[in-house]
Amino acid sequence: MEFSLDPDALFKPGEAEDFFVAKREGVTLRGTGRGFSYVNAWWLAELCRLIYRQDASEGVARGPLEPTRAELLERVGLRERFFFHEGDLCQGALVEPIATPDAWTALVFRGTHSPQNWLTNTNAVLGAWPKGGQVHVGFRDALLGQWARIEQALHAARGPMFFTGHSLGGAFATLAASLLAPHALYTFGAPRVGNAAFGKSLQRTAFYRVVNNRDAVTSLPLPFPTLGFTHVGELRYFDRDGCPREDPGDLSVVWDRIRWEAPTDPAGNSRGFTDLPKFMTDHAPINYVALLARYLPTRRQ
Repeated sequence: MEFSLDPDALFKPGEAEDFFVAKREGVTLRGTGRGFSYVNAWWLAELCRLIYRQDASEGVARGPLEPTRAELLERVGLRERFFFHEGDLCQGALVEPIATPDAWTALVFRGTHSPQNWLTNTNAVLGAWPKGGQVHVGFRDALLGQWARIEQALHAARGPMFFTGHSLGGAFATLAASLLAPHALYTFGAPRVGNAAFGKSLQRTAFYRVVNNRDAVTSLPLPFPTLGFTHVGELRYFDRDGCPREDPGDLSVVWDRIRWEAPTDPAGNSRGFTDLPKFMTDHAPINYVALLARYLPTRRQ
């Protein structure tokens, strides 16, 4: 699967035509074990990309040759059991296999896709959280406004539950995992959500925070001591060469990002004059999917 520098990959990820193209026979998401899984991460990242796709349920007409989310899911044996999008803030769906002995449920939150979402992102003030500590009040209020409906839908969940989201969706997934612990939580390109005291509410959650090299959103809100925001979860960082690093230290990440800027770095010369800067393209959902696809086994191990 190819990486993309196309602005549409960042700003219109739901308009893609290559969903699940890296799927391999027998390589399916499973709820056995709670350790990090490249297979599960790839499936969840692809669901995070697909959830950006809008269709008739949101007043967006699709042409006869443009498959809906439901049709794309059905092609890989999945279905959307519950979809929520009221308020244009916290949006997402519950996804599950159509028929499989290995039942599971994924709560997939949609990331930023509208100016109103960006306003939610920039309301970077900490406020009290029901499970302890403090969190971003914009994220908090948007999730809690939908949580009663989401929690009710989760009562009928089959098998292990996975919570996931890209960008703003990752922030919502993190908050949701604090309210109701899933089997595992995977976020992609997510911002900081709360303070260290909030992080304690996730200590028993298998939480994997996937970051692509210079993705700028993962540096927000800025970690000024006066703001109090900090990352939580086990970091899976993909470096400038696309190689994964397990929970590297902050200095290691900073140094890797600085190295990419070096004028002698050949990777820096591969970007065209009109292409978006790397700190933006590294946030595109397809580039998370493409990175993880490199580490899919040829068949289920």
